Amino acid sequence: MGDFERRNCEIETRVSYISFSEKARFSTINHAIRDSINQKHYHLIVDCASIVELDYPELGELIGLNGKLKKLSGNMILFNLDEGVDRQLKVVGLSNVLTIAVSEKEALEKFQRLLNQESESMSIQFPSVMDYVPGIRYLISHTALLRGFDKKDAYRIETIVDELCNNAIEHGSADVNQENIRVKCVIDSTKLDLTIIDGGHIDTAIDSENILDKLRAALISTADPGDMRGRGLPIVSMLADKVDFFIEEGRVAVHVEKRKSH
Repeated sequence: MGDFERRNCEIETRVSYISFSEKARFSTINHAIRDSINQKHYHLIVDCASIVELDYPELGELIGLNGKLKKLSGNMILFNLDEGVDRQLKVVGLSNVLTIAVSEKEALEKFQRLLNQESESMSIQFPSVMDYVPGIRYLISHTALLRGFDKKDAYRIETIVDELCNNAIEHGSADVNQENIRVKCVIDSTKLDLTIIDGGHIDTAIDSENILDKLRAALISTADPGDMRGRGLPIVSMLADKVDFFIEEGRVAVHVEKRKSH
């Protein structure tokens, strides 16, 4: 196995540069990447000029390591690939799975774009009807998967969305002129911020404080709250990293933060 070199490049965050001093195989890259992960280096640029042979089992392991880096909020870019290796990757469709650059300069530019990538946001309004909830919870949890959240996190996010939307529908402020429920979601590669605003209206500041106090108490309640509004809140509190309630334009709103698990 050839020796490899690691040096650091500064692009807002530290990026490790990996190169090889002699002819190498994909197993050599895999060893270097595992070593980097063990040292908590999750942003990697790999010079593949010494790789002249494609080995599919070793390539499969490389794809797995690339997925692990993404779960750790990291990235990996390969550059200087041999023309034959690059062509084979394109034939089997793996050039769409791995991030590949022609030169070191292009690799650094791609990393800059990845690190500066803006969060994704969505805003949804829907009537106070249960039929809309499955599609909304799937949309948000699937977006989390695409952002590198693992399946366990995505399931937790789906449960959070389901509980909060159902609570907004079933236990929202009673109002004959109830408006649509509003869902706001901002998600990036590290966390999800979710805000759900119910469709009712609160008449006075005293009512607002009473409702907020009850909801915050329900977060830590272990007793069966019966008909009390917010009966699924202990579940949400258990699954999320942060939960809080506030009043927005006379309507009860809940904000949840769910960070990616490492």
